[in-house]
Amino acid sequence: MTAVRNRLNQTRMPIKRRAPVRRQARLEDSLESRTLLAAPTLVAVRPNIGDFLEPNETLTVAPKELTLQFNPGQQIDSSNNRLFNNSPIVVTRSGRDGTFSDGNEVPVTLGYVGLGATSEDVVLRFAQNLADDFYRITIKGSGSNPL
Repeated sequence: MTAVRNRLNQTRMPIKRRAPVRRQARLEDSLESRTLLAAPTLVAVRPNIGDFLEPNETLTVAPKELTLQFNPGQQIDSSNNRLFNNSPIVVTRSGRDGTFSDGNEVPVTLGYVGLGATSEDVVLRFAQNLADDFYRITIKGSGSNPL
């Protein structure tokens, strides 16, 4: 009994516990490149004649081709023929009334849609001469495989 009493009266040694091991992710592992996440942004439209188009600019000569220039560093992928079949780029004319909200808009048939001189350029060629009208270019950018 004495041995048991002596053991109980002894001061106990504190048990040192290890701090939990925390995995620290490297900073570059947790951050993704912004260019991979950023969608293409249209920065300029250039007709085959003249300079870059300004917003609401009126042309006196109908272009046969437009080059859409996207922000530098973008890689527009045409390997899946997304630019050609069911294109996310739609050109519409107003129906000769200057508005795009009254239901008489006319879709413009594109003869060619494809990559330009760089992977940041998309070229649109019209199948027919453009009528004297107001035009709107719509780029659909939603879904799992936009432009």
